[in-house]
Amino acid sequence: MKKLSFIILSLTCFIQSIAGQDQLIFSDTQNDRIYVANLDGSGSPQVLVYNATGDTEGPTGLFYDAVNDLLYINNGNERETYVISSDGMTPITGPASFLPNSNPPSGEHFAIQVDLPNNRYFFCTDNSNGIWVANTDGSGTSQAVITTGTSIDNGSGMDYNATTNTVVAGSNESNNIVSVDVSTGVSTLLFDNEDGVSGPRGLRIDKSGGRIFWAQHTGGNNGSGKIMVGNLDGSGTPSMLYDVPAPYLPYDVLVDERNDHIYWSEFNRSSGSRVMKGNLDGSGSPVVLHNMSTTGYMRGLAFANISAIPTLSQWGLFLFGLLIVSLGLITVFNLNSVKTV
Repeated sequence: MKKLSFIILSLTCFIQSIAGQDQLIFSDTQNDRIYVANLDGSGSPQVLVYNATGDTEGPTGLFYDAVNDLLYINNGNERETYVISSDGMTPITGPASFLPNSNPPSGEHFAIQVDLPNNRYFFCTDNSNGIWVANTDGSGTSQAVITTGTSIDNGSGMDYNATTNTVVAGSNESNNIVSVDVSTGVSTLLFDNEDGVSGPRGLRIDKSGGRIFWAQHTGGNNGSGKIMVGNLDGSGTPSMLYDVPAPYLPYDVLVDERNDHIYWSEFNRSSGSRVMKGNLDGSGSPVVLHNMSTTGYMRGLAFANISAIPTLSQWGLFLFGLLIVSLGLITVFNLNSVKTV
């Protein structure tokens, strides 16, 4: 039994030593690029996709399909959605493949979420319908998700809850947040400007905690905003987690339920963009993970666990894991030899 425990411990250390580091992907709208960066803030972000959409100011919302190693990209200015194989997340040059069913819905395309089991993707636009759904293979035409209830005049942030088959979306134009039953198309108001909602952008659901997190602008194009949280069922009043002072504008958010962290992108037209990290309960001060002085329009964020080139510390863990496994095997061999004699 002791030998088995030792082997399991050895293998665990080995697996941990070679496991890929958690990372995130973000879009650089200004330079039409997609970057990948370490989630702990170490190292420098690396270009993942050059010329992502073929437009001068392109990628906004992102979704990474780790199962099929595909990256879905919304293009704001061109009002289209694209998909590209990440090829093991090594740097590639686009443009990505255009999904024809993402257009003709008019309006700039913002957030995107993919429902893999049902081969469909949801995206939001700044037109009167706001939220759309279409097939991931590009076939057919996109359909408006909302058929009745509270409208979304400018869908600027969105997340999909597969458990309840609902889309939660925010409207930059109407200053509200709604929940939409995808099967019926019925939209229900959760919060509006009377609850402190103002210009919501990125939005994410915390299913385990029953909460919604979003970024909103309070200072127009001159900067400043807030990171907000509210109850998923629309009860109570939303509260501010973090204040984002000028000249930065918060745009998209990511929620790490496992470690109780929230990440968000900030952009500034003159001094670059940043990836920020804070606690889900709003405690403490947020920290700057990555500061991109040449990226003026950082927009969409997405999680990824990508096999990157190991750092020196990761190589150290890798070698340590090999050493532990080797010692474990030697120990087991010696014990068996003793018993045999």
